[in-house]
Amino acid sequence: MSYRLYNFSMKEIFYGGRKNMSKFDYGDFGDGDCDTEFVAHAKKYTKEEVIKLFVIQDEWNMERYGLRKPTVADIREDTVRYYPIAPEFYFNVEKGEPTYGFTTKGERGSFPVWVIDFDNLKVKHILTKGETKC
Repeated sequence: MSYRLYNFSMKEIFYGGRKNMSKFDYGDFGDGDCDTEFVAHAKKYTKEEVIKLFVIQDEWNMERYGLRKPTVADIREDTVRYYPIAPEFYFNVEKGEPTYGFTTKGERGSFPVWVIDFDNLKVKHILTKGETKC
């Protein structure tokens, strides 16, 4: 089993307007300091729909990080699962708090997702005083 350190707390995830915390729709994944990826359930959304969701959901991130609008070519497939208790190395999730995170394809409870990586969308941006590197 392999993990990546990208994760988000249940408080930070969006569920397409639903209050059912057990169903993942889409949300931003981060590294503890910054949002780094937009992730959407691949069985619920097409790549074109993911782009539309990203533009609506992450308009502020696009401005904040200097991101261009993604294309279908910018979207990759990955795998995510729900963790009822976050693994210990998920440093920005409270101990014992549930979360979703990247995992190995085929792992119990895993499902496919579409991922838009913010780094691939960055246009040249000069930091102003007080801005972070994100």
